[in-house]
Amino acid sequence: MMSPRIAKKNLDLLVVDSKAEDYRDLSFEVQDANLNWKHANDGHHALQLSSGKNIRLWFSNMQLPDMSGIELLEIVRAKRPATLFYLVSDEYSAEEERQARAAGAAGYLSKPADHTWLEICCSTLARMRARASPQSRKDALGAAYSNPSILFPTHSHKES
Repeated sequence: MMSPRIAKKNLDLLVVDSKAEDYRDLSFEVQDANLNWKHANDGHHALQLSSGKNIRLWFSNMQLPDMSGIELLEIVRAKRPATLFYLVSDEYSAEEERQARAAGAAGYLSKPADHTWLEICCSTLARMRARASPQSRKDALGAAYSNPSILFPTHSHKES
């Protein structure tokens, strides 16, 4: 039986990037943190995956095969204005960071994807849950403090 937290209508995280291999290490950590997440290779695939779902957090590359990450952000925000949407770059660029901020992204991240991204994801989701209701706030804070390995993993999934 599926738990209510992982209902089909909810996703904690949607990663949109044509280079899925760049998220391999992060995917292990996200699974260990028991987050419900999906990966899309391009903007149209992401929009299909998100149709009818409540996606709490997005990580999208600035450059997708079929549109820019900023264009995807604008489409998503037109439907759900409060969506937390982080834009990602293959390498840091001050100009891209400026564009991401001007477009209203929650933040700008540059690769490689690592445990810091998971910390961002978990802390953001905990804040979102805490805002939902007093009981949700208590549950979210309890979960965050009872399992510090979610925010600070001590193991690596790299192959030997």
